[in-house]
Amino acid sequence: MKLQNEQELENTRRKLTELEALIARNAGKPNRTPISDLSLQSMKQMATKLRAEILEYEQAHQMT
Repeated sequence: MKLQNEQELENTRRKLTELEALIARNAGKPNRTPISDLSLQSMKQMATKLRAEILEYEQAHQMT
């Protein structure tokens, strides 16, 4: 999904921040199961996707 405007950019940044916090909490848990490892992997992939969307929007709009 391409970000269309500043509001979507801010929402995506907020979602990424929340997702990164969730990843950090789950990565530090002891006794993770294979299912929780898959969930963590999926969250990391989503975070990577959100970062790419933010970067693409910033580059298209020459933001710093």
